[in-house]
Formats: sequence, structure tokens, C-alpha cells
Amino acid sequence: MKFDPLSPEWIDDPYVFYSRLRHNEPVLRDDNLGAYLLFSYADCAAVLRTTDDFATDPARLGRDFPAIRKSIQLIDPPENTALRKATAEAIHAGFSALSATTGGLTEVVAKALFFARHADRPVDLITEFSKPLCLWVMCGVLGARQPDPDWFAEVSDRMVFGMDYGFRPDALEPSLSAKRELSELTDSWLDEHRDSVFFGTLLGVATTYTRDVVANSVRVVLHAGYSSVSGLIENLLLHLLVEREMFEEHRERLLESKAARITAIEEMIRYDSPVQVSKRLTVEDLELSGVDVPRGADVIALIGAANRDPTVFAEPDQMNLLRTPNPHLGFGRGPHACLGANLSIELGSAVLKAFLVEQPNMRLAAHPVRRKTASIRGLASLPVWLE
Repeated sequence: MKFDPLSPEWIDDPYVFYSRLRHNEPVLRDDNLGAYLLFSYADCAAVLRTTDDFATDPARLGRDFPAIRKSIQLIDPPENTALRKATAEAIHAGFSALSATTGGLTEVVAKALFFARHADRPVDLITEFSKPLCLWVMCGVLGARQPDPDWFAEVSDRMVFGMDYGFRPDALEPSLSAKRELSELTDSWLDEHRDSVFFGTLLGVATTYTRDVVANSVRVVLHAGYSSVSGLIENLLLHLLVEREMFEEHRERLLESKAARITAIEEMIRYDSPVQVSKRLTVEDLELSGVDVPRGADVIALIGAANRDPTVFAEPDQMNLLRTPNPHLGFGRGPHACLGANLSIELGSAVLKAFLVEQPNMRLAAHPVRRKTASIRGLASLPVWLE
């Protein structure tokens, strides 16, 4: 079976294809990508869990990789340990400071929803709610001035499209250019906002890393929080519309219990994960599901496929808002697990509550349009009528 994640059918529903491949070819060598694709939960979790056998840093394989491009995302332990610790502390401190000054994410989401409303026309929840909200929250956590939203959205689009450069070779250079532009912004923040809670915490601990590594790592945090969290919110809002009866059935419990909302958000991430892939390099020759994989090979963990694996999740193709436990891989695992997982869940929970309370009769104004990207799953357009 051909791996064709940018085809219209795949963009619409990749999970039916994941299921076939997981059953027939759990490890698929794709000549187009020059990579081994992993579709089972066990293989994906193994790749994410350890850096002993799987690397993110090309230098570990003796490959030339410019130091100026290094970031927390492309450094393995033990080199990245102190930086991850400092970044995690900075995110927590910045999130706490934002909550203290705004009344919490519930208030932030309520204001964003208020400003998105229009009585005389439909609202695109992607361009008028989700993305502006995520940019505002991320800049608030960092304690940094917000860049022009249109500029940031365009830069982000180039970066996200570049994640699929194996299928879009012409998207690679624009993506690298976008990363440089965003790193220039975050580099300027190291001086401009060094007294913010986030940067004060980060710079006070991450003293052994170069300025480029720190600026690039802030770029990673900023863009991951923007692109993947907006993808989570977009998928959530779409399913609120198309699975209305399910959410209505659990409405009272979701409104009364934050724990119930968090369980629902975790299930949303499992069922339709915004982050669909994660790539590593093999450090040694090894075997995955009976397939020999040589040293230095690219291996791509298909997170969306792993999260629908029936050997781990009962009725994996059904959304179950009560699902516990839920060991999904939407936030990764191990030394490169998502540092903003708690922030993502908290923001998703706040959005879920806000729409259940304020927009129980929200309805589609036109057909939703999925983003034509394979690595990040979200929407390009979600036009609705709001009350």
C-alpha cells in the first residue's frame, strides 16, 4: 500500500489508512521519504522513549549539522537535560504569572470568544479565534510582545508545510527561512524581555548554552505552543460540532468537573492528535517488528496510528470521553516529551467549557476545510454561526 498522506482521502481521514498499514506492514520502508514508517503503538513508544538507540541530533551519527541550527528539539541527553529542566521551569513560571495577571485561562478564552463574535456574519474559528488565542497565550507565557498575527501565521504556515518536505521538496527552503526569521525574533526577546518571569527563569538556569541554542529553543516552544495547541483546539471545536450528541450527553459532568474536561481533552488528543509524526535517527543496527533497520536510518513514528492501536486502546476508532487510562502518545514520551503538555490541556479544557456554556447552539456556516498537511493535523477553515 502506498503511503500518500497528502492525498485528499488521507487528509480527510488518515486513520483508516493507518489501520490497514498497522495490520499489514507495521514497519514500512518508504523509498520516497528514505525512511522507515512505524504504525504500531509498541514501536512508536519504543522510539520515543529512549535516546540510547534513537537520536534527534544528527551529530551523533557523525553528520554535519550547523551549531547555529541546534535547539532543545535537536539535542539529546545528557546535553539537553539542563536546558529541558530550565525550559520546563520557565514555562511553569510564565504560565503561573499569566494566570495571576489575567484571572486564568477561563477569562482569557472568554475574552477571545467575545471578540470573535459577529452578529451579522459567520465566524471562522481558525483565523478569528483559535490561532489568535494561541498566539496571545504563548506570548503571555513568555512575557513577550506579540508580533503581528498575520506575519506570524504566514511564518508558521511555511514552517508547518516544511515539515512535509519529503512530499513537498520545494517547501524545505521556505521553511528554513521561516525558522531563521522566527529565531531572529526570539533572539531579540532575550534582551528585550530578559526581566520577564519566563526569560528570567530560563536565562538564570540555562547559562551553559550558546545564545543561538537558547533563542532557537524559545522559537521551538513558541511555535509548538502555537501550531500544535491551535491544532488541538481546532480539532476539538470540529468534533464539538459533528459529535454534538456525545458532548451533550456528558454536558453536565463536563461543566461541573475540571477532571472530566481534562479526561475529555486527553481523549481528543488520542482520537485526533494534532501532532501526527515524530522523527528519529537509529544510532545502531536494530530490529523493529521483525524488520531490520540499519544504523543512521530515519524512522518516523506515526503518532496518529499508534493512538488508534487496538492492542492498547479498546474500540480505538470510537471517541470515549470517559476513557481512562489513556496512555496516548500525543505528547510524546521520554527525553523529548512535550514540555507544554499541561498548558495544552489547561487551555483545551478552558475552551471546551467556554463553548459548552456560551455556544451550545453553535452551528456550521459552511463545510470545514482541513489543512493540507500531514505532520500537524488541524483545519484551514471552520466557519460557524455563533450566538
